Amino acid sequence: MSFRRARRFAPRLLAASVAMLTCVAAVISAARPAAAQPAARASTLAPGAGGFVPITPYRLVDTRVAGHPSTGNPTYGLPALTAKETRSFKVDIAAAGAVALNVTVVGATGPGFLAVWPGDKLQPTASAVNYSTGQTVPNAVTVQLAADGTIKVYSLAATDLLVDVMGYYTKTPSGPGGGGFQGVQPVRLLDSRDAWPGYSGPLTANTSRQLNVVSPASIPDNAVAVVLNVAVTADNVPSPSGGFLTVYPSGSAVPKASNLNYTGAAAVANQVTVQVGPGGTVDLYAFATTQVIVDVMGYFAAGATVPGGFVPLSPRRLMDTREIYPGQVAYDPVTDSFLLSVGGTTDSGIPVAAGAVSLNVTIVDPEAPGFVTVWPDGAAQPPASNLNHEANQTVPNAVTVGLGATHGISIYDPAVADAVVDANGWYTSPYA
Repeated sequence: MSFRRARRFAPRLLAASVAMLTCVAAVISAARPAAAQPAARASTLAPGAGGFVPITPYRLVDTRVAGHPSTGNPTYGLPALTAKETRSFKVDIAAAGAVALNVTVVGATGPGFLAVWPGDKLQPTASAVNYSTGQTVPNAVTVQLAADGTIKVYSLAATDLLVDVMGYYTKTPSGPGGGGFQGVQPVRLLDSRDAWPGYSGPLTANTSRQLNVVSPASIPDNAVAVVLNVAVTADNVPSPSGGFLTVYPSGSAVPKASNLNYTGAAAVANQVTVQVGPGGTVDLYAFATTQVIVDVMGYFAAGATVPGGFVPLSPRRLMDTREIYPGQVAYDPVTDSFLLSVGGTTDSGIPVAAGAVSLNVTIVDPEAPGFVTVWPDGAAQPPASNLNHEANQTVPNAVTVGLGATHGISIYDPAVADAVVDANGWYTSPYA
């Protein structure tokens, strides 16, 4: 893996193995384990109610291949989803109340969207992934599980589907503990294309708009952070040169960070975990004029932080390979990846004791098609991906990942590209 500007690393050492990979990690279709295993630790797993548990990521669904039997249930494989089909999948983690997923649409036959929701609920008026014809599009999705551990996925157009499991939140039978996550039935908070009182009309260039995120009955007034799905669309907006969108707590200055990048040509969606500002609000900043859609997927409870609980931060940039970030990045020739120090660094605001981090990772202007995998440093590269891109395409995605042996993360992409990593919070260790 190489970066073309200030952080250009040694030439790729694993060219032979890279050549065997495709831009969508097509050959990474490992057998689904009977139960997801937490990332290795020497101490006892003891998360609080709604606490996050990072695991070794694994592929749950790949509709391009036949099912692969393993020690338990087979991987969900063929066939592809047909247009307007709803399909159910089960996540075999007994303690999980919600899961952090990466969901990828591959080769959709038309424009459309995916919806993802708890398996025992009705389909919501909310989307998780937006796509155009033929696109490969990933998005992070945090979703509550049904009592039987199932989720449902709906696709407007026929498409292949990948689902990778990145971690889980423990069940909350009587509500989450402090910092714990509670998934909700997805609810649409904003669609600027429609006549939403006080919110109709696109966000205009270089301005911010305030949005109340706790108005739905399922989000309590004292929530400290919310998980949103934010999408931009080019409908009726003359912004072909594109721009970026930043979501941040109301009452704060616009941070040097971004949540998604867009052009005037296609819809783009991304998951956003954001601290809630005064009055239960967040601000949306648009660099260029665009329409915006916001859906809420869940919240983090206030109070004393439980093991595995979330601690929100005002968004901050940890790395930008177009600039110099001394002492935080190193090339690993063994995995052909780079290591980013996170816990305990001066600029991160994330302590050494953190168990996991909530990030936004953006690949900028790659020279070839590729995919990005992010995992705890010191561990083997997992059979999963976090985002997929074409050549010269700037693609962001939210990433929730455990910290590894040296309190950092590894990032791999077979393509030469620039990378930007922003943090919006961290999780306490779920281990006693």
